[in-house]
Amino acid sequence: MFKPAARSKRLTDRGAACVYRGEERPQSQRSQATVPVLQAAKRAVCITGTPALSRPSELFQQLAALRPQVYSRFKDFADRYCEVGRFGFSGCKNADELHAALTSQLMVRRMKAAVLTQLPPKQRQQVMLPVDNLPGMAKIQQLRHRLETVRCRALTILRRPKS
Repeated sequence: MFKPAARSKRLTDRGAACVYRGEERPQSQRSQATVPVLQAAKRAVCITGTPALSRPSELFQQLAALRPQVYSRFKDFADRYCEVGRFGFSGCKNADELHAALTSQLMVRRMKAAVLTQLPPKQRQQVMLPVDNLPGMAKIQQLRHRLETVRCRALTILRRPKS
């Protein structure tokens, strides 16, 4: 079983610097494990490939980890920057203010077009994985055989001349 607190303690004790993938759910094991490490690290970087253009609520966990003195309570953050929709915090309000605060304090944004010349060419590789010995593979083969049998019967029936 994954124990977030124990792992965080080990990493924090080592003085770990941390690179963190964005996690929007504070109750997730990943958040519980990484937030203390981020807060204890001398340097921390949150990286995401997906901009949170319309849902500031998804940024809060990262912001709270990087600047807990500023972003300490989700309710305050949500009241200021999140629209409440039918399914929770689905929109954004005061977007210009939030953008100004983020870009002046925390955020560095690089657009694909600006960094594309600095990246190596894409490398595509097809990796074939053996699946014969996986659990449940025999059942899948049985189902595939039954499906093929049903398909053949259906084609036979459809091809019969109508009387």
